[in-house]
Amino acid sequence: MASTPAAAPGRALSAPQARLVRQLLDSVLPGARAAIFGSRATGRARPFSDLDLLLIEPPRLTWAQRADLRDAFEASTLPFSVDVVELDGLAEGMHQRVLAEALRLP
Repeated sequence: MASTPAAAPGRALSAPQARLVRQLLDSVLPGARAAIFGSRATGRARPFSDLDLLLIEPPRLTWAQRADLRDAFEASTLPFSVDVVELDGLAEGMHQRVLAEALRLP
């Protein structure tokens, strides 16, 4: 995958929110590569819009990893839900659109 630009604080997430998302991700999947897509990446998000998080590396999760990640985000203080999408799980027609708008999670 080509390099995606980094998410700009204030556009996709506030700086504290971006740090928390990274901490939660690292607590379950240390060193994972992820990007933000959807309304938070394109600037169309409302304050409580969900966060669409593309998991680039690893491209596929085990059932246990998926459950642990879901639990971590649900137990967090983030004021919105997080939808984790695995790169290998993207529908064929979605790859191009998602990757075009994706902003790398720092």
